[in-house]
Amino acid sequence: MGTNLVLLPLHNPVELAEVGAFLDVITGGRFMLGVGLGYRAEEFAVFGVAMKERVSRLTEGVEIIRRLWTEDRVVHRGRHWQLDGVSIRPRPLQKPRPPILVGSQVAAGIARAARIADGWLVVPIPTVDEFAKEAGAFAAARSAASLPTGQICRLLEVFCAHDEDTAIRRAAPFLLEKYSAYLSWGLRGVTIDPAAAPEEQLRRLAANRFAVGSPAQVVEALLRQHRAGVTHATMRVSWPGMKQADVLAGIELLGRAVLPEVRRLTSASRE
Repeated sequence: MGTNLVLLPLHNPVELAEVGAFLDVITGGRFMLGVGLGYRAEEFAVFGVAMKERVSRLTEGVEIIRRLWTEDRVVHRGRHWQLDGVSIRPRPLQKPRPPILVGSQVAAGIARAARIADGWLVVPIPTVDEFAKEAGAFAAARSAASLPTGQICRLLEVFCAHDEDTAIRRAAPFLLEKYSAYLSWGLRGVTIDPAAAPEEQLRRLAANRFAVGSPAQVVEALLRQHRAGVTHATMRVSWPGMKQADVLAGIELLGRAVLPEVRRLTSASRE
């Protein structure tokens, strides 16, 4: 269980450390904290935080959370937060602490994630080939900092039906609406042709990027992500407005026909 992701510059790291520790306890030590910078000026304005401070707030916040999870009575004198003998309860179950992953879509941010965190969170936008290059840069930055291999968790758009046409038809209107909103917010890296039919728009957008199709196609798409460097997948399996029956049918297919096969094949590749 994890967050993908919390905009750390907009929050108090002491609160996040307490909430994260609680989630680690109730999940039996399986919590992962995913955090990121944020990029929408409107969100920073609502919280009264200057966007120019987001990198320093992220870096300092990660340090505070790490210390609160591993130390008692933390003293911290930073740019944004001052702590004088602060402790949290409950303590996390994981030792030394739950992993912290940082999200980014740019080279400087990926290098930062490699240096200050345990792993990197990746958005669905890069193609598999683009992601593989970025994963190589992340691994190189970890090695340069004399750090162990980090975790890579990727958010993936995933929808499964008994055949590709049905999957595309059910997902297209709602998934495309999501990306139209992203584009209106300044998202880079994808384009949508409004003149094309929705099904064709989704086929172009999903190619070598998402996992939408039949069980066999979704299995292969997830395996491509794994081979490119993904260690954990966060699967978004529904989008606003979808019929609940279609959502549940897709989830059932994933659980019965896709994930067991992905686990079998990835386990075999490690033997």
